[in-house]
This record gives sequence, structure tokens and C-alpha cells, in this order.
Amino acid sequence: MGRPVPRQFMRNALLDLTTIVPATAYHRRSYAERYSRYKFDTGEDFQNFLDIANACIHAAKEGHGKPIQNPHGFLFAQLRAGYINPPEGYKSRKIRAQELRNQQLEEELATLRRLKEREQELQFELFVAQLTAEDLARLEHDAQAAVKPHLGLSPAFQMDMQRDSILKQWFAQRTQLHQERSGHH
Repeated sequence: MGRPVPRQFMRNALLDLTTIVPATAYHRRSYAERYSRYKFDTGEDFQNFLDIANACIHAAKEGHGKPIQNPHGFLFAQLRAGYINPPEGYKSRKIRAQELRNQQLEEELATLRRLKEREQELQFELFVAQLTAEDLARLEHDAQAAVKPHLGLSPAFQMDMQRDSILKQWFAQRTQLHQERSGHH
């Protein structure tokens, strides 16, 4: 693989954990194993360890959790211990990545639902626009026949409601007929 990273370079890189060591996972793991009783199985394990340490230091700087006077000393003490307790609310890279992916999927799903709904609206508007004069006359007749004068609603309002209801019923029937003909039950 590669050569170990010089101790001075690693010391400087670890002084401020907000910039994670810009070395390969092999070098970082090799360096950590020199100072730690705990053997990190993968570079990912060590990166997770560094992420937790960074989160602890960041939380301490913001006044959450235990104060950390010496971040460098804190890191080496945790490396020697081989374990570090994550601060409250800590999320690993995997969890943050999955949350981001879920958010993207939820946004995509919401967009697809809006587009599908808009497609239905446009299909309905197209259906209404294509009605013949005969269809419109039948619509008026059927809507007028469904108006109930003693209902307590104005006849004009009832006519609008009946027209809308009849149009939606006709559209649903036409859609179902179209689906049956094309084989999509």
C-alpha cells in the first residue's frame, strides 16, 4: 500500500478536527493504530470515529455537552480508550446520506403526484372542451332534471354542482372504457 504519513503532518492535521486528515484511509488507520488500543477494522470505522470526535468537539465549542479544553488531547485520549460516546443528536454519515436520499425520494414522489394530478386535470379539461353541442344540451337537461327546488340551495348553484358531477361521471366512464379497450384494467 502506501508509506505511513509523517507524525508532524498528522499532528498538524489533527489539531483542528474540522478539517479531517487529508490522507488515505490506510494512512489514517495506520496512524491511529499506533496510538490506539482499539484496532479499526476499516478506514470507514476510523472515519466514523473521527466524525464522532469532531462532533463532540463541535458540540463542546457550542456549549453543549462536556467542555473540551484540548481537542488534540481529547482525540488521543479517545484513541487510547478505543471508544468515543457520540454527542446527543449525532448522526453518522450513513444515516445522514440515507436521510438525504429519503428526502430526495419524497420530493420526487411529491413532484410525480403533482404532475399526475395536473395530467388528470388537463385530461378532464380536454374532455370538456371536446364535448359536442349535443353533449352540452344533454348535460344541461340532465343537470336541470337533478335540481331539487325545496333543497334550500339556489337553483343556479345546484345546476353548477350537477353539471360538475355529471361531467366527472362521464369522464370517469370514458376513462374506464378507454382503459378496458387498451387492456389496462
